[in-house]
Amino acid sequence: MTTENTALDAAKTCGKGPFGPWASVGLTLGAIFIMFSVQSLLAIPAIMAGVGDTASGESLSAVDFTTEMLNSPLGLLTTVVAMFFSMVILFGIVVALVQLRGGPTLRDYLGAVRVRVGVYARWLLILFAYGLLMQVVWTVFDLPSEDFVMDIVRHTWVLPLIIPVVVIASPIAEESLFRGFLYAAFDRTPAQRLAVIVVSAAVWSGLHAFQYQWYTVLGMFGMGVVFGFARWLSGSLYVAIALHAFWNLASTIIALLIVAGLLDM
Repeated sequence: MTTENTALDAAKTCGKGPFGPWASVGLTLGAIFIMFSVQSLLAIPAIMAGVGDTASGESLSAVDFTTEMLNSPLGLLTTVVAMFFSMVILFGIVVALVQLRGGPTLRDYLGAVRVRVGVYARWLLILFAYGLLMQVVWTVFDLPSEDFVMDIVRHTWVLPLIIPVVVIASPIAEESLFRGFLYAAFDRTPAQRLAVIVVSAAVWSGLHAFQYQWYTVLGMFGMGVVFGFARWLSGSLYVAIALHAFWNLASTIIALLIVAGLLDM
C-alpha cells in the first residue's frame, strides 16, 4: 500500500533533501502568518463599512464575528475573495520555498506521485467511516450543527465563487503545506512521521477555530490525522488532497440540502 517515493528518496540522487525539521516548522508558521495577514488586509473594506458591528458596541467572539460577516453581502464577498487569494498565495509560498531549497523537484518534495484508483477508494471509505463516527458522537452528546457552511450556501449567488475555493484551492494549498512541505521534513522514521501527523493536524484544525465551535475543531483534528496517515501509507500527497476536497464538497452538498429543507440533521 505504501509508495516509497519521498523527498528523502529524491535527495539521494540530487544531493540535497528537504529543509530540516525545525526550519520547516518555522517556515510553515511564517507561511500561516502571511496567509492570515492577507485575509485580514482583504477584510478591511468590510470592517470599514461596519460589517460585524453590534448595536451595543460590544466586541464579538471570533465565531460570532465570522457569522456576522457571512450574513452581509459585502462581508460574504470579502470572505470568499480573502479565502481565494490567501490560498493562492499560500500555495505560491510553498512552491517558492521548494525552489529556494534547490533540491528535489516540487513533485518529489511534496510527494505528489500517482497511485492506483483503489488506494483512493480505500481512503475515501475510511474518511466516510470517520464522518459517520463524528455524526454519532454529535448525536449522542446532542451537539448542535454548525452554521458556517450553511451561512455561506444560503446565499446562492456566491456558490459559483465559493465551490472552487473550498473544493480546489483550499485542499491543494493546505495539503501542500501541511501534508506536503512540512511532512517532507519528518519523512524519515515512523516516530517522526507520527509526530508530524499529530502536530500538523493540531495546527491545521486550529486554523479553523474562528469558524467553528470547539467540538468541530476537535473533529477536524481527527480528520487531519486521517489525512496524515493517508499521506504516509499511500506515499502520495494526491490522496490527502482528494480526501480534503471530497470532504469539503460533501459538506457543501449536505449544507445545501439542509438549507433547502431536504435533509434534517
